[in-house]
Amino acid sequence: MSNTEPLSGGIKVLLVIVTILIPIVGLILGIIYLNNPVEENKKFGKLLLILSIVIMVLICICAFVLPMLGMGIWTMQIEGILRDLPGY
Repeated sequence: MSNTEPLSGGIKVLLVIVTILIPIVGLILGIIYLNNPVEENKKFGKLLLILSIVIMVLICICAFVLPMLGMGIWTMQIEGILRDLPGY
């Protein structure tokens, strides 16, 4: 495949799936396709960049929020156990 041909639909689907599973790969591929001379490939590169950044942000949010929620639930359970103890 030369640089002047647009990507096929199957390749695009595969690259989107790879981007969702491994966002850093999507970031790299997005930059590569953003510099492609074919306008359709440039648009697809922009899509891959945006998708990979959104996935990375969601991963970061989940990495910080979910443990905090877990700690809150754990703390509530401990307080409930301590409340049942005599003298607390």
